[in-house]
Amino acid sequence: MKKYFVENNVPIEKQGSIITDGAPAMTGRHSGFIALCKADSDFPKIVKYHCIIHQLAICPKVMRFDHVMTPVIKIICAKVKQHRSFKILLQDLSAEHSDLFLRTEAFMESREEDTKLLSDAEWLLDLAFRTDMTVKLNQINIQLQGKDRTTSGMVSAVKALKAILSF
Repeated sequence: MKKYFVENNVPIEKQGSIITDGAPAMTGRHSGFIALCKADSDFPKIVKYHCIIHQLAICPKVMRFDHVMTPVIKIICAKVKQHRSFKILLQDLSAEHSDLFLRTEAFMESREEDTKLLSDAEWLLDLAFRTDMTVKLNQINIQLQGKDRTTSGMVSAVKALKAILSF
């Protein structure tokens, strides 16, 4: 690693953090990348982070929007034609997933409740918020992936998202 810094004229003393995917090769206590950096006297004290992209995958578990997503899933799956159209839409958008991840509870509620939700302003606001958040998280996820991404570029993308969220 030190060789990379020297060859690319990157000052080691400016290295402040390392973002990893959590793999043992990166985080191993004795021979992992972070341990080797900490053991090297040329490296400053570093802060380690688990990959931001993986943190985004955890977000839906924390946000708890089941009251929004369950009816949406139920509406899409209510009729075969709607479900088929949704799958075609996902293909057209080159989406990561080709279908919904279903839960049996989604089919248990009555169809009458679906139309009630469409007149519930609070539910519609939650749906709009969830939709906007999903779009923003997908955008930042794309910005944080791929070759030739710099730490400063990723930090800028995260700061831009924070600015949008705090607005």
